[in-house]
Amino acid sequence: MSCVPKRSRRVGGFTLVEAMVSITLIALAGSALLLATQTSMDSSDDAFEQNLARSIANQIVDEVLGRRYAAAGASPYQYPLSAGSHELSTPQQRILFDDTDDFNNYISRPLCDPWAIELGQGNGAGGLRPSDFRLRDDYFDNWAVAIRVNYANPSDLAQNLTGSNTSNYRAVEVTVGKYDETGSARRLATVRRVYGYIPPIN
Repeated sequence: MSCVPKRSRRVGGFTLVEAMVSITLIALAGSALLLATQTSMDSSDDAFEQNLARSIANQIVDEVLGRRYAAAGASPYQYPLSAGSHELSTPQQRILFDDTDDFNNYISRPLCDPWAIELGQGNGAGGLRPSDFRLRDDYFDNWAVAIRVNYANPSDLAQNLTGSNTSNYRAVEVTVGKYDETGSARRLATVRRVYGYIPPIN
């Protein structure tokens, strides 16, 4: 009778070292995936806010250009460009502005409609929407808008004239931004549009 040594059968499974390496790799892959997802979501939020800000700025530019170039009977070359005392109110209602220069130096935080009602709350006619159709009342609290109206340089309409110089061209520039928790402002969109004065034909 011959003695043949028995081979020990290997039991399938992971060793402790293999298990630890696997767990580490899975954790790293999961962290990378979460980071990529968070970055993508932040980028989506930024893009949404920038698109929203650009739409708001364009809407305000259209509102400005819907007014007459200069007040009835006033010179189209007046300086400085500003609202008259009878057009000022607290809070400032843009609905009182009857010509484009009235909008110069208008600033609002939070964003408001022409009746000084916070954006998303008004019905577009000076009243409030039904409560079920209002935006969350703090949504635009950290948003701000600034409007500048300047005389544009006829030689280069992308540039404003300085001092008391005037021309047949004006530029309206609307900037929409948002403040963070530290009080720092981040510009989301700026829209500039140039428009001109055509003297009457005698």
